[in-house]
Amino acid sequence: MGIGITATALLGLSAPTASAAGGVEIHNVDSAKCADASWSHSDGTAAVQWACYGGNTQLWTAVQVGNAVEFVNADSGKCLDASWSHSDGTAVVQWACYGGNTQLWKTVAVNGYWEIVNVDSGKCLDASWSHSDGTNLVQWACYGGNTQRWYS
Repeated sequence: MGIGITATALLGLSAPTASAAGGVEIHNVDSAKCADASWSHSDGTAAVQWACYGGNTQLWTAVQVGNAVEFVNADSGKCLDASWSHSDGTAVVQWACYGGNTQLWKTVAVNGYWEIVNVDSGKCLDASWSHSDGTNLVQWACYGGNTQRWYS
C-alpha cells in the first residue's frame, strides 16, 4: 500500500487515500471511469474502464522499478502490460509481472493529472474516446487529450 502512495507522491500529485485491500483507483479524466482488470486472473485479459466502485479489480499499486513503475492489480496480482505492440489502438492487458519494458510505465504530470506512458512503446494509456463500461483501455500516440489523462 505504501509503495503505491509513494510512487504517486513522486509525481507531484496529492497522495490518494488507499483502500484497506491496497492500491488506488486510477480514474480517466474524460470518462470519469476507472481502470479495471475485468474480474479475470488470466494472462492476456484486456484491461477495461468501468464505473468506479472501489472493488479490488479497480485497485492498482504503482511499484517503483528504476525510473518507471509497474501497475499491479489488487485482485489478480498481475501487471498492466502493453502486449508487445507499438501500434495505436492495441489493447492493454494484464499479465504475470516479469519486469519487462511492456509492463513498465512512466507517469508524466500534466496540469494536475498524469499521462501514463509505456516504456517499450512510448505510447499513452488511453480510454478510447468512450464513456461505456467494458471498453478496452488501449495504447495510443500521446497527444495530450483527456482520454489520456488520469488521476487517483
